[in-house]
Amino acid sequence: MRDAASRRAREVSEAQSEYRMTMLLLIGCVLVVVVFAGYMLQITASSVTNHLAHMTDHDYQVSSGKLLP
Repeated sequence: MRDAASRRAREVSEAQSEYRMTMLLLIGCVLVVVVFAGYMLQITASSVTNHLAHMTDHDYQVSSGKLLP
């Protein structure tokens, strides 16, 4: 009876340990995806900002007569 109880306790402990490892792995993967997505958004925002600044500068030069359309 005592052997069965200790075996069951060991199985529960192993299952909890496995669950913890799985959750840590899942959280790690989610963090990697979030960091990567943030990096990609930063690159995209920077690119869009540069593009808009270039267009605005170009429009200003055209409207002020410094550049032909």
